[in-house]
Amino acid sequence: NFGPTAGLSSDVRLRVGASECVEFVRRSPTELVCVLYPEGVCEAAGPPDDRCSDQPVVVLVDGQRSEPADALLSYDMAPVVERIEGCQPHPQEWRSTYLCPSTGTWPVTVHGQRFPEAGLELRFGPALSCQSLSRPPGQTPSTRLVCDLYPGIGRALPVTVMVGAQAYGHPNVTLGYAVPCPADPKGKACAGHGVCDLETGTCTCWRALPAGFWD
Repeated sequence: NFGPTAGLSSDVRLRVGASECVEFVRRSPTELVCVLYPEGVCEAAGPPDDRCSDQPVVVLVDGQRSEPADALLSYDMAPVVERIEGCQPHPQEWRSTYLCPSTGTWPVTVHGQRFPEAGLELRFGPALSCQSLSRPPGQTPSTRLVCDLYPGIGRALPVTVMVGAQAYGHPNVTLGYAVPCPADPKGKACAGHGVCDLETGTCTCWRALPAGFWD
């Protein structure tokens, strides 16, 4: 009996393991719904530890503890990919970056949660892998990955963290490479007579004075 639904008392508390539920709703005298879990419980990288699995759920009403029961909660420890930054911010999707050099030498940072300390691979698209992966010093190691070498080509390639055979990503987190436009023998893009679209690799030729009219 969790008490009446009206006039929720501060004496009613819901605990998950050693931490309290940050916010909960009492739907009936027999039902409590935790809508905001404790933060920072399972931030450690690697396999779940004692804080992350089989946490007992306990209710206290006016200081009286509920009887022990088989009510247990385990946190999902799967990696989460939130966004990538480093090249140009994508104009339509803030989680993505584009116009990266095809040499893959401009560092990009993947932000997320619960990246394991070992045994992971960072991919761009189905086949391109980061060849130099590190973690920024002074940061929580499980929340950021830095890739310094990722040569390739392609547009809007999904960013994926591979842990074994499991792939973790976000549909709106992508990386795109710049595409060089045709150049003349002197190396001038668009022969010096137009503007290069680095996303598509096409030239838009000038068609006005004083630059002239070009095809």
